[in-house]
Amino acid sequence: MPIGMVICGFLIGLATGIFGAGGGLVIFIVLFSLLRFPIKTAIGTSTFLMLLTALSGVAGYIRYGKIDLEIGLIIGIAAAFGGVFSSVIANRIRDDILVRLIGAFFIFLALVMFFLKVALPLLGN
Repeated sequence: MPIGMVICGFLIGLATGIFGAGGGLVIFIVLFSLLRFPIKTAIGTSTFLMLLTALSGVAGYIRYGKIDLEIGLIIGIAAAFGGVFSSVIANRIRDDILVRLIGAFFIFLALVMFFLKVALPLLGN
């Protein structure tokens, strides 16, 4: 068991548990950029690992009663259908195009976060 993977996994788990998000994205970046997994293997593996990190986080939050099960189930079921649908599409896209799409998506997410959490508060909205 490579110690680097254990350390990466532990740090990703900490980030996921503290921030409640980013596990899959961070796992993907580690697998694809640092560990040099092929793009589709990185996507599939990070998706599987999200299941494990999400379940561990859910267990901790259930313990403290900090989960809205109704909303979680509605969004979760819809997301599961979206995941199945999009995995079929992603596996049909050429790797070089998929890398560009993922990069553009990360930039989009960064811009949204910047606008909502930095720019808007500075404008007083």
